[in-house]
Amino acid sequence: FKPKTASPGARVIKALQVHDEASLDAIGTFPCTDILLDASNPGTYGGGGVAFPWHLAALARARFPEKHFLLSGGLNPENVAQ
Repeated sequence: FKPKTASPGARVIKALQVHDEASLDAIGTFPCTDILLDASNPGTYGGGGVAFPWHLAALARARFPEKHFLLSGGLNPENVAQ
């Protein structure tokens, strides 16, 4: 894996589908600070409405405190406040 170089001043956000706790290992392989955690939706790049397993976001934050996390996956008016 060889990361592409971003333009100076560009913000890079790596989107990562998280299947299970083992998928969190990949976070450490990306040089960017910002990571978007998305629910696993095999065969697609998002938009499936599957809720992200939020306990995995807490594990990711504990394992990689230097990273900034964004959540995606199944957010709606009923659950976004959680």
